[in-house]
Amino acid sequence: MIMILLEPNSVANNTSLRLYAINKWANENNVEIVFHIHFNDYRGRNLDQPGKYSGFSIYVPEYQLPNHQASSELAKSLKNQLEKYFAKSDLPAESSILIEDQELIAVGSNASRDGISVLTEYGYIYEPQFAKKGLRAIVLKEMAYQTYIGIKKNFDKNSSFINTRETNLLPYTWNKTLKKGMEGSEDVIRLQIALLKEGLYPPNSKTLEECPLSGAFKSCTFESIKKFQEKYAKDILSKNGKTEKTNGYAGPKTLAKLNEIYGK
Repeated sequence: MIMILLEPNSVANNTSLRLYAINKWANENNVEIVFHIHFNDYRGRNLDQPGKYSGFSIYVPEYQLPNHQASSELAKSLKNQLEKYFAKSDLPAESSILIEDQELIAVGSNASRDGISVLTEYGYIYEPQFAKKGLRAIVLKEMAYQTYIGIKKNFDKNSSFINTRETNLLPYTWNKTLKKGMEGSEDVIRLQIALLKEGLYPPNSKTLEECPLSGAFKSCTFESIKKFQEKYAKDILSKNGKTEKTNGYAGPKTLAKLNEIYGK
């Protein structure tokens, strides 16, 4: 049995008591996995502006706690899956991404949890993929799906299901031109993951920390589109026996190729 808890960014004074109660209930009812989802923020941030940190991290019980080993094995599988598509935390204290903690009640402080407990911070509440209403539901569904795959791979590495459908963001059909400057766009975030599947995003040896899947058409997407156009130059750039230059935006020919490969 797996129990998933969605934790708010702000917590009430009795949260600690509730978390201890959850651990007690989970132990008494043989709940094998307690999985906490958290959305991060930090004190002192100007609430009118995005903060300077971004990305996901995963907390596990410290090595002295009885549920450390099993929790850490699951957390590694989750990390390996999530980092394929999402930026890792750039908060210095979370540089290892997998962080052992002795005091977090959620993962079993004071040996209060017998089974697996993992706390995953999906990211910061002000990141565009969470802050933009048009993207939030899409991204959360994808993160939940990748979490499911990560958990399933930990217990069943040969599952045929997880090897056939890698993302909920594809297939997809694009119908309108995409260009630099667009923000909060479902079309763009699905474009970014298609480019990622092509091995072209992020571009030029950059990382997902520098070029997150955000739905914002900026320089990373611009450069990746140019690489996509070069890769399929015969279909996209050929005209009257000549090869046109890449232009970095997804016009009719580029969209046609995308839809050929990743369309519904």
